[in-house]
Amino acid sequence: MGAKENIVEMIPALRAYAWVLTRRHEDVDDLVQDTLVKAIDNFDKYQSGTNLRAWLMTIMRNTFLNNVKRAARMQTGAETCISSSVSVPATQEWTVRGHEMMDKVGKPRGLIDYMALKDETHERAGGHKRPIMKHILRPRTMLYTGLWALVGLGLLFALFIRPEIEMTGAPVRNPTFVTLSDGSIRNAYDIRLRNKHTEARDFRVSLVADSPLELALEGASNAVVNVPADTSRLQRVYVIAPPQIAAARAQRSDLRLWVEDVTSGERAYGNTIFNGKEGSDERGTD
Repeated sequence: MGAKENIVEMIPALRAYAWVLTRRHEDVDDLVQDTLVKAIDNFDKYQSGTNLRAWLMTIMRNTFLNNVKRAARMQTGAETCISSSVSVPATQEWTVRGHEMMDKVGKPRGLIDYMALKDETHERAGGHKRPIMKHILRPRTMLYTGLWALVGLGLLFALFIRPEIEMTGAPVRNPTFVTLSDGSIRNAYDIRLRNKHTEARDFRVSLVADSPLELALEGASNAVVNVPADTSRLQRVYVIAPPQIAAARAQRSDLRLWVEDVTSGERAYGNTIFNGKEGSDERGTD
């Protein structure tokens, strides 16, 4: 089947789109017929292999917008003006043009009057006209609707269970550690605190490790940092190992940084490592 014949297969979709645009049953047929006539007349501009449905929908949308602009430019005259008389649609002209279009694609005349192609054979055989709701509430349509509803519920569920705080962090690599004047080993970490609440929150930073490490925050006298509403803050954190503990002498030790919302008690954490003296050549002094 050629692309021109495929235009007829798009009539149900065009009727549905025409209803979305016009919201008037009496305007649907006119808009669909006008679209099909323009498509047949300008079919040489269609690029074979591209989306025929999208091409037809574009013609229909442009036709509808042009009709709206044309109607807005029309000015109503005085009561005696001929523009105040009742107009009668040129249904005969549209019928002739519709017949010409069907003849061009080799389809029965009047096919445009049916909601679906299968309705044509059904009604010509004497069957009753199917209501619009039967075309809408088809098993395939209901299946697609159900699938999209499940996707929407999944996204909504994910929105409600998402954590309101978030923390990511990484050790500062240059230098890997610093040896303090008392022999202690200090590591630096950059952590990013994300506050998803609609108001500012205080976050308390703490750590868990096998050795008794000390923690300090740059620019803060205690381990609490304030993060504005719905934003993130980059915070420099220092972890110090006294010279007598194992973490100061070991090459690496496991470390977990915790952040806690002071108001709600909600917590988040990130795993990292503490670099000691042994096996490292990168060091600084302080």
